Amino acid sequence: RQFDDIRSAFSRLEATLARAALSARQLIVDNSRRVVIVLISAVAMLVAGSFIVLFALRKFVVGPIAALGDQAKVVTSRALLQPFDVDGPAEILALRDALETMRTAVLEQLVALEAARVSAADEAGKLERSNAELEQFAYVASHDLQEPLRKISSFCQLLDRRYRGQLDDRADEYLEFITDGATRMQRLINDLLEFSRIGRATESFTAVELDDVVASSLRSLSLQVAESGALIDIEPLPVVHGDASLLAAVFQNLFANAIKFRGSESPRIRVSAQASEHGVVITVRDNGIGIAPEYTERVFVIFQRLHSRESYEGTGIGLALAKKIIEFHGGRIWIGANESGTGSSVHVELSNMIGCEHDAES
Repeated sequence: RQFDDIRSAFSRLEATLARAALSARQLIVDNSRRVVIVLISAVAMLVAGSFIVLFALRKFVVGPIAALGDQAKVVTSRALLQPFDVDGPAEILALRDALETMRTAVLEQLVALEAARVSAADEAGKLERSNAELEQFAYVASHDLQEPLRKISSFCQLLDRRYRGQLDDRADEYLEFITDGATRMQRLINDLLEFSRIGRATESFTAVELDDVVASSLRSLSLQVAESGALIDIEPLPVVHGDASLLAAVFQNLFANAIKFRGSESPRIRVSAQASEHGVVITVRDNGIGIAPEYTERVFVIFQRLHSRESYEGTGIGLALAKKIIEFHGGRIWIGANESGTGSSVHVELSNMIGCEHDAES
């Protein structure tokens, strides 16, 4: 009986556990269904939200920005009169206003540049006409002015040879004054003509060996070099891009000045080259009378002289001519003092150097 009671109790327990398991299984199924429904709803809401966000971004952000980009392309193609017209949120409107401000500023600058271009074209026309007039003046100076001067000089020389000694000393002195004045006027006109020709064209620019240029300049001054007993030391010089004849005129002028404005000793001239940030610097040093620091700029002004004609001959155009030639080559020229305290150093920097035989340490 006890065993039957136990077995009956187990049967009731099994029945109870079976009902509990079935109930739990049903609860799990119901909860799983609810979870799936919630997840599907969440995914659907996420997808819908994404579409809404994308639509909002496209309508309120991407669309206005794309429109601004298209209008910016129109402005870039120089249709600056077309204003920016885009609607959107505050940030887009702020960007539109910034671009509109930029467009207005660029338009104003272009208007100003166009006015400046028209003015520059007008000035270029005036300058071209002025250059034509200057060329006409150069023609007149080279022909119509020099011919009377040659006649005056020739007849004064004839009068001097024929009547010297037959007139009084004052008449002979007057003839000398006339001849000297006519000669100086001819030299001045020739210098002015040479000065006016510089800078008209650069077609003659080639690779120029400065060693050859300096040698050619010294050959032209061989008589002055021999008479003065000048000693000239020349270091190897670089190759530059320029006009050989014009550069030869520069160095010929520098050598002539070093010989002319010498002190009590024989002229000592040294030519050296050193690489610089913008090209190469050619230095011509001498032991002459030197130039005071307050006059180192004045000597490059045309017709400026620091000494009387009785002390040193010349027209006062040489260094002005040299400066114009060097600036025509894109370089610069200046005067400095020597470390020894005597003489002067003329530095010529050429910016269009194409080769140099030594580096910055040389």
